[in-house]
Amino acid sequence: IGLNATVEVIGGRATNALLVPVEALREISPGEYALFVMENDEPKLTFVEVGLMDFTFAEIKSGVQAGDVVTTGVIETQ
Repeated sequence: IGLNATVEVIGGRATNALLVPVEALREISPGEYALFVMENDEPKLTFVEVGLMDFTFAEIKSGVQAGDVVTTGVIETQ
């Protein structure tokens, strides 16, 4: 008997989630994360609560709001 099947495994799902690129996250200690949020043209380290995460995006449960500008790498300031 030759049977084929297509399976999609969903490990978690979030609706109306605030997402940031995982490159923007800084792991301060195991399970504790922060982001650099731009305020007055300066990066400010801001602690965040992270929810679901994959290899591309992380769900932010608290600490930043939609519209905040976060950095994803090294930036130059003058």
